This record gives sequence, C-alpha cells and structure tokens, in this order.
Amino acid sequence: MGAGKWQLPLYLKAREMGIETHGFAYEDGNEVARDVADHFYPISLADKEAVLAQCREIGVDGVVTCASDFATEIACWVAEQLGLNTNAYDTVRHIHDKAWVREQTKDLTSIAHPKTVTGPLDTLSLPFVPCVIKPVHGFGKRGVWFIHSFEEFDDVKNHADFQVNENALVEQFIVGKEYSVESLSFHGKHYVVQITEKMSDGAPHFVELGHHQPAELTETCRTKIIKTIQDILTAVGYTNGASHIEIKVTDDEAIYLIDLNPRGGGDSRAAFDQL
Repeated sequence: MGAGKWQLPLYLKAREMGIETHGFAYEDGNEVARDVADHFYPISLADKEAVLAQCREIGVDGVVTCASDFATEIACWVAEQLGLNTNAYDTVRHIHDKAWVREQTKDLTSIAHPKTVTGPLDTLSLPFVPCVIKPVHGFGKRGVWFIHSFEEFDDVKNHADFQVNENALVEQFIVGKEYSVESLSFHGKHYVVQITEKMSDGAPHFVELGHHQPAELTETCRTKIIKTIQDILTAVGYTNGASHIEIKVTDDEAIYLIDLNPRGGGDSRAAFDQL
C-alpha cells in the first residue's frame, strides 16, 4: 500500500527476497517505487474498495506498507477483508486516538502516568503547567505545543495547526530522555528490535534532529523498557506487524508513554502526501 519514497525500501527488500509485489498509489508523479514494483496500479488508497477489488482479483498472499499511518489503516482493512494475517482494522483506528490509548493503558504498573486532561481545545482550561498539548487524532508531530505558563494558552488557541473545536490532549510535561522503540508483533507476541535515543530541538514543537542507535542504557533499564513495550502492545490489542512507540525515561528510570504508532518508524506526515 503506497509507492512513495517511504515505501520504496519495502519494495527493494521484497525484490531481494524474490517476493512478487503489487503496488497501489495515487498517480501524481511521486510514486517513485512504481518502477520497482512487479505490478503497479494507479489507484488511490482513499478508494479502499477499489484497492480491495483489485487485490481479490490478483489473489494476494499478504498486504503490507511502512512509514505511514494512513496506509497502515488501509493495509489492515484490506487484509482483514481478505482473511489475511493482520491487526484488526478497528484496533489500528483506535490506536490513532491518543485518549483511547491512555484509557487502555491506565492500569499498567510498568509505566508511570502523567496528569492528563482531554477535551475540545476551545473549552479546555489548564489545571497544570508546564504541559504539552496535542490533537487527540494526529501524527507526525502535527499540532504539538509546549506550554510554559497559563498565559501562553491563548496563543496556542490562536496559532495551533488544528481546529479549536478539535479534541486535544493536555499532558503534564515530564523531564527525561526521549526514546523510540521499534518492535515486531506476530500473533500477539511482541519482539523489540531496536531502542533509539532521540535528539530533538525541544520545545515548543519537538522536531526530531537525529538518532542514536542503539540507545545507551543500563541493562536493567533496557530490560524494563522491553517489558513495558510488550505490556503496552498487549493492553491495546495489538497482535501483528511493526510498531513505533515513543517513550520518555526519567533519571530514576520511570517510563512514560508519549505516543504509540501502529507502523514502523518514519516521517508519517511526508508519507501521507504520497498516497
């Protein structure tokens, strides 16, 4: 699903493994993987029924994508309709709701829980600062704001790149190092394959500038992170495929969940433009 530059490595790996590929993407000149695919279909992923019909005609054995939240939803829906190995479509859709993820993981003892408030941006009042405000439904760092003081909140309402009546999640800001954790799940078992220490430009938007792999961690902390990731994925009902989970670890090695993405790591905002 998708044929932009973010999906290109997947096509190349499939070719290396001798797997026949059928690519789907809107034809707008950005489908750079079309010449690598064995077969290409200029069908937008937004027309998922047309994608499904073509996949039925082909008789595909699997449906995959990478580095894109939107393409991941479509891949799961198509695979589920075909009875193939996948995550449940509803599960993936729910994971894109940050408030829902917080609710599903609220009883986990392996993670620490920041103070949170959820509601439409224009009706929210801030009970604590400093804090981070983000849209409940969002990806690729869209709409993330850091608030130092109560006075800054009006500025966010005026300049946030999401609608003021859109639900927002306000979370207590936690001081610590930020990491992303890549894992693969198969039939409900979760395998952490990499822990990455992230470098960002900090507040107010936390744009990623670089990464250190593997992260420099004590063995105790590494083991704790792996167990925590497995607990989170089980709590939300994630069963198959890659996941990209962002966490923060404090000096006393308390682990806080920042965000859960039902896909491999990548720039999902840029990937969305190529579908």
